[in-house]
Amino acid sequence: MMRECERRGVFFYPFTGAGDPRSEGLVVAPPLTCDSQDIDFLTGALTDAVTALS
Repeated sequence: MMRECERRGVFFYPFTGAGDPRSEGLVVAPPLTCDSQDIDFLTGALTDAVTALS
């Protein structure tokens, strides 16, 4: 998933949670100065990456 997102110009941080059961995921951390176009780009890249993997 991270590779597919990177191909689209979006980088995520891998996350392994603490506790029981442990969880895994991706951390989305857009800059505080992002605007609606940045969020649209992020969601579009994420959607395309998920589609490519399915």
